Amino acid sequence: MPDEPFYFGFWRVVIRRHENSYRLYEWDFERDEFIYKLGKSLCLWYEQKNVCASQDLPWTSVGIEHLVYATPSVFEWPIESTIEGLRNMENAPGSSGWFLYTEKDREENRPFQFLPLYEVLRKFNVNVSRFLALPDQWMFNIETNGECHIWEEDMSEDTVH
Repeated sequence: MPDEPFYFGFWRVVIRRHENSYRLYEWDFERDEFIYKLGKSLCLWYEQKNVCASQDLPWTSVGIEHLVYATPSVFEWPIESTIEGLRNMENAPGSSGWFLYTEKDREENRPFQFLPLYEVLRKFNVNVSRFLALPDQWMFNIETNGECHIWEEDMSEDTVH
């Protein structure tokens, strides 16, 4: 129904009547309102589908209200340390299962922040967000030179192209 939100992946979308047609609007997490078109949601979905397809994995949604555990440096720019992520549902029940951290934060034992996914999307770091559709027990890293790797937790690393 027009003006009833639904989700494209985990991105909130609505259909609105505009003159004699209908248009799709996506939620803008920075402005807290719907905006015309689907630029960010389509970009993110496309990136996530490609990451999953590179490993022949299903796209696994995360709930918009689910928590993501992240250390502070994950969303800072420029990247000064390798970013790593692990999806572990067993150690984070009721959440997205994602633990995001930098190698430096891990070495310094910096504490995790508990952020709802919509706060992560507000920061919209596609380098990190594109991996969030990986299934449980999968990991990724993003090196400072931009090279990315993805692997199952108990397997060896494979490069994502």
